[in-house]
Amino acid sequence: MANSWDAFHWLYFDKLSGSLVKLWFHSSDSSTAIEERYFEQGYLKFSKTEAMFIEKFNSSQHKLINYSARRVSPDVETLIEGYLRTPDIQHDTPLIKDI
Repeated sequence: MANSWDAFHWLYFDKLSGSLVKLWFHSSDSSTAIEERYFEQGYLKFSKTEAMFIEKFNSSQHKLINYSARRVSPDVETLIEGYLRTPDIQHDTPLIKDI
């Protein structure tokens, strides 16, 4: 029986820099309409259609849209596959160019 932080991996992909960053999970909260996740790097609040990620250290807010029915690009898929092969390695340096 794994802890939730061991069973689930939350990743942040920055399109501008091409960086993939693991979010370090702390806790979660759920209601019928809204889910919340608290990470070392910030706070994520989301529904079935949209989300807001607020960075902890600079309070930047990122409005997100749920594209769960849409397939990720081949480049991002390659990044995620690489992460899953080596989840303990830091992946917060640019890994993709021209996305």
